Amino acid sequence: MIPREDRFWSEGQNHLGDGKNAYCNVWDWDQLRMIKIKGTPKVFPICEDKEVAILAQFADHLSPDVRAVDVDHDGLICGVSTDPEEDETLFIAYPPFSTVESLAGCRTIKRSQLKELDRLAPFVDLSSYEDENRNTRMVAFKFNVLEKPLRVQMAWNEVNLLRSLPPHPNILPFDGLVLEDVESRVIGFTTKYIPGGSLSNPKIPFRFEWLQQLTEVVDFLNLNLGIMHQDIAPRNLLIDPDTEKLLLFDFDRAACGNFWLMDNRDDVSGVVYTLHQLITNDSYFTGIPHWERHMDMVQNLPEWVCNRELDADVSVFREFLNEWVQKRQSDGIMEQYLKAPNRPTWPEKPPAISDYDVPFEGGTDLEGEPVFITGLRLRRTAMELGQYCFRWERPPQSRLSKKSCEENVNGIDQKLHNEGQEKVTDRSNLANAYVSGMKEELGFVGNQYNLINTVFTVGYIIGQIPSNLALYYIKPRIFFPSMMVLWGCLTMITASVHHPRDIMAIRFFQGLAESSTFVGTHYILGSWYTPRELGKRSGIFTSSGLAGTMFGGFIQTGIHSSLDGAKGMSGWRWLFIIDGLITLPIALYGFLLFPDTPTTTSAFYLTQTERDLAKTRVPEVPEHHLWNLSFLKTVVTSWYWYGFVILWIIAGESESFSSNSLLSLYMKSTNRYTISQLNNYPTGVPAVGIIFTLFWATLTDFLNGKRYLVAYFIAITGIVTSSMILTTSNVATIFAAYYWAGSVYACQATFFAWANEAMRFENDALRAIVIASMNCGSNAVNAWWSLLFYGAVEAPKFTKGMWAMIGTCIALAIWTTVLLWGLKRVDRKREAAAVLGRTRAESDDLEVAESGERDLDSKIP
Repeated sequence: MIPREDRFWSEGQNHLGDGKNAYCNVWDWDQLRMIKIKGTPKVFPICEDKEVAILAQFADHLSPDVRAVDVDHDGLICGVSTDPEEDETLFIAYPPFSTVESLAGCRTIKRSQLKELDRLAPFVDLSSYEDENRNTRMVAFKFNVLEKPLRVQMAWNEVNLLRSLPPHPNILPFDGLVLEDVESRVIGFTTKYIPGGSLSNPKIPFRFEWLQQLTEVVDFLNLNLGIMHQDIAPRNLLIDPDTEKLLLFDFDRAACGNFWLMDNRDDVSGVVYTLHQLITNDSYFTGIPHWERHMDMVQNLPEWVCNRELDADVSVFREFLNEWVQKRQSDGIMEQYLKAPNRPTWPEKPPAISDYDVPFEGGTDLEGEPVFITGLRLRRTAMELGQYCFRWERPPQSRLSKKSCEENVNGIDQKLHNEGQEKVTDRSNLANAYVSGMKEELGFVGNQYNLINTVFTVGYIIGQIPSNLALYYIKPRIFFPSMMVLWGCLTMITASVHHPRDIMAIRFFQGLAESSTFVGTHYILGSWYTPRELGKRSGIFTSSGLAGTMFGGFIQTGIHSSLDGAKGMSGWRWLFIIDGLITLPIALYGFLLFPDTPTTTSAFYLTQTERDLAKTRVPEVPEHHLWNLSFLKTVVTSWYWYGFVILWIIAGESESFSSNSLLSLYMKSTNRYTISQLNNYPTGVPAVGIIFTLFWATLTDFLNGKRYLVAYFIAITGIVTSSMILTTSNVATIFAAYYWAGSVYACQATFFAWANEAMRFENDALRAIVIASMNCGSNAVNAWWSLLFYGAVEAPKFTKGMWAMIGTCIALAIWTTVLLWGLKRVDRKREAAAVLGRTRAESDDLEVAESGERDLDSKIP
């Protein structure tokens, strides 16, 4: 998906005829359409691109027919127009395929044959089509929608160059030409799609052999073919996962001999700057305009600080680079390039069309008379003349392949939700059994019930990080179901206990078995879902667990009424047997159908196209990472680790009313309720939890991930409900407070989605550790917190617990504010680095415009 910061581009401010109002034409690279934004000059200060921020707010909500919008002084929409006269999109003279001899013999693909799957970048889509053998091909479709002479020439150069290049193992292969369906004009081309992203991702390791391959392909282009790529950069380097070879792509700035050759753009310098950026993750030098830098600036640095995983010492890379540069310099970089023996040829310019420059109305003068100027033909002008115009407009990315994406993840949803519901049903059955006769039959005294939960928590904590690291090395479809089988067997064994200490031993091992489920599930969800989907999916998973708690009460009621005394066993013992048996078929389902992660899935029901599509939906990170002291240092010095672990420690205790079954303990202590009532009335708590979990998960997705709002809601809820219980003895008020307190379950889905989303640019290992540490930290505190404040002997008022809840909620509001500040600081640093990386591309356009356009004016129509 195109990053939000790269999605829009403004053509700059223009003034309307009266001089008092202005407008800006802004391109939306996602929907490939231009919108005119009209307002006063103050709304669009020059060089500030405020019109981009304005359009970004409502672009996805505008009708496809809208051509212009009016905005007020605050940048808010006050009117829209569908008048075709507002459309200033330029007509592009795509060449008819039949007239282009240089491209004869290429595979051709009709535009209607391409299925759009994703936006990889401006002017580049991930697409698929069926070839002549009915095989599905995944391709990158590159095109040009701007009628600017330089862009037209660059697109023309690239397609002809790729067509004429001989095959090379380190050059991304050309696939075919894309023709529009009406007049068969060439509108773009396709190349093989390589999943995984470019080496601009600092989390992808770099190998010494890839440096060797890069220098080899540069020598091949420069010295054999006389081609200068002129844009060697990490963003233009891919790693083919099938061959594990480096691939060079993006030849739209390439020169052949003297044609299109620009000063200070030689590929030897490009390799030097690229290797420095790859090793150090520092884009400072690549952000300097080419005419102001020299590769000695980088080579003479005494130290390159390594900030990327390498397979050899930095000195090995630098020594090889220096030897290669020295050899190329001694032979004469430009001299040998210009003497290359096998230079290809291709047409210098696209075929022209007649009457391309036409007069059109360019506004009015001060007296209101129309002013006609001569310029490039507008699309609407061409259509008025009866000329066919290919239209690029398309639905936003958010609607692309929605059905395919949903099919990809249905297996995940079903398995995780079944597992979550069953695990929580099994876990909540202890509370149901406790109030259904187990307390009296086994002779519980004091806080033994709470001690059982503490022992479970200890096992849960001990197994937390090892279990989640196991997910990193063992396929989830093996590990998850195996733990479910173990859990189910232990649940059935619980039916045979004769003393509370027997349950303690069993629950310890159940804690070990369950330790991977909650955090592991959020890790898996974060691997498949985009940030806009994550909150809702996490909410559905959490709700499935709450549904397990709710149905557990109803199940126990039914079992107690129908099986109590059957085969000489109490109803609560039958509950454990039945719960354990239900677990086993769900585990079998997981063994057979769970799809693992996008990069490791081998699910038979997913096609290769669907697997590749899944990989493109989330930021690509390396699948393997070296676990060493350096990585552990990265974890413990990461703001993510401290920020989210402390957040969940506090938030976890805000769930204490529900997680410690306080309503059940309150009702049990009063001795006024039947067993059916003891099992059924508390089900209202998870019911409220389901409603609020889904509400907040969906709302925060809609609000572009403002998960922090939930923290402030929970803080208010905890303080108010605690005060209600402390200050009244009215049964209805107490029940209302406990039911309302069930809404704090909303923090589970939203906070883990928040963590997943905040770390979407980090590697999987860091994300797994942080998420596991969140749950581990929360349970470590809860192990003693529940004994201290919510022991069974504290019923019915739980006075200490109520005051603890008030303090917890105040702390939650404060820490959420601190976390927001920290995350914004991290985001600003990342965005600053991205801006530095884009500076080079922007300086490229400036350089071409200033130095190249003079030579091309006579060549380009």
